[in-house]
Amino acid sequence: MPVVIPKFKARGFIFQKQMCDPADYFDFKSMEWFPNDIRRELEMGQIPEGLILQTDNGPLGVVVGIYGQPQEVVLLEELI
Repeated sequence: MPVVIPKFKARGFIFQKQMCDPADYFDFKSMEWFPNDIRRELEMGQIPEGLILQTDNGPLGVVVGIYGQPQEVVLLEELI
């Protein structure tokens, strides 16, 4: 049986601090990443802050950190 690698899917956005250009976020609204791809993009700081990510039925995570610097994903429940 083939191994199924879960994808990280964009589920929405949380605009935390100041409002950026919303158009930047809508480019990401239906994207999916394999684990190695999302890890690389987070290390390079290429994901908009506040993007909500989820694997199939997994917990919701939120991208924190600014463009161009290493970012991380924290659980949504930690931000609320």
